[in-house]
Parts: sequence; structure tokens; C-alpha cells
Amino acid sequence: MSRLFIADSDQNFLSQSSSYLTLSGYSVNEFSDLASLRDTLKSFFPDLMLIARTLSDGDGLMFLKQIRSKKPMPIIVMGIDGSESERILSFELGCDDYVEKPLSFKELSLRINAHLRRMINTTVRNGLSSWILGKETLSLDLSSHEVFLDSKTIKVTGAEWRILKVLSMNYGNVISRTQLIDECFEYTRESYDRIIDTHIKNIRAKIGTSGQNWIETVRGYGYRFKGVKKLD
Repeated sequence: MSRLFIADSDQNFLSQSSSYLTLSGYSVNEFSDLASLRDTLKSFFPDLMLIARTLSDGDGLMFLKQIRSKKPMPIIVMGIDGSESERILSFELGCDDYVEKPLSFKELSLRINAHLRRMINTTVRNGLSSWILGKETLSLDLSSHEVFLDSKTIKVTGAEWRILKVLSMNYGNVISRTQLIDECFEYTRESYDRIIDTHIKNIRAKIGTSGQNWIETVRGYGYRFKGVKKLD
């Protein structure tokens, strides 16, 4: 049974969403403030977290930024106004998905299931796959979702991992934003082109530490991974 954490100051929403997701087969922990959520995370992490854009004692997005590197679990932000700026900011700070309230509990359950299914599907040990660019080696561990740049571990979100995996596995080929949306998110939504761009920007910042540009922008179409597969 997958464990979910839901953090929201709206007690009515918290109760209803928790009841629905429990009936859907999840184990759910409710949090009405960041303080209680922070204390629980000292002991254990969930398989997936849902967090409101704002809570009574703080900013959910700033909290997301603080915990993003602790564990590569999927995190879904429940936003206030659904504006493009709020969605983009949520992804820039490391969320894997964004939903706008009020929302359909059925849709929320489907999104949760999709994220958890991706996590399960990558637990089979496949060893390291590596690519070379210049003097650097970038490696992806397909079982643990870990990314290594030479000997350094690079912390990435679930969405960043999926995008980097698709691009690297298709190295040398141009991958469109539409392809990335279809393969990494399983659904389409307005402004997802911009969100893909945001994820790419974050990935570049993390793996371009020595000035290497592992991901090339192909104007008007998409992106190309420039590394060359390292032979085993």
C-alpha cells in the first residue's frame, strides 16, 4: 500500500481528499500546517506528497524547495489560481506535477497512480547507462533514479529524471516538446511547453557545472541530447 502525505490548511478539503484516497487504496497522512509535516518527515518519507501552494504557517513552495533534495519522491503542488506564473514557479522549485483547486478527486487519484506507477516501473535493476561529452561522463542508474556527473551525485526531481532519461536514451536525435510531454507526463495541458522548457533549464543548471551543454535546443522543434553513449 502506497503512503501519501497531504498538506493543506483547508480542513474540509483535507478530510474529503483523504477519505477519497483512502477508499482508493492509499495510506494517507494529513497535515494542516508545515510544522507538523516537517516533524513527521524527520522520521519517515511518503511514497508521494501533495502540498498546498500556501499553508497557515508558511509557503508550501518554499518548503518544497527545502525538501526537494532529501528524497526523490513525486511531489504534486495544489495551486491557488492556476496561473502560468504559479505553475512555472512550482516546477522551477522542483514539483513533479501541478493541479489547480477546486479539483476532481478522480483526476487527482489518476495522477497519483501515474506517478507511482512510473516509480515502480523503474525498480528493476538495469545497471548504469553512461554518456560522454568532452571530458565528462554522465551516468543514469535506471533502478535508483540517481544521476552522476563523473563521481558527483546530481539531485534531480522525478520529472527531471524522466525527461533526462528520454533525451539521453535517444541521444543524437531531436525530441519534440510534444514527445516529452507524452512520454514523461502521460497527459497534455495548456502551457506544458513552457513547463518542459523550465525543466530543461533546471537540468542544464545541474549538469552543466563545467560549461558543458549536454542538451541542445533545436529551435522550432525541441531538444537534442549531445552526449555519446559510452560502451559497456
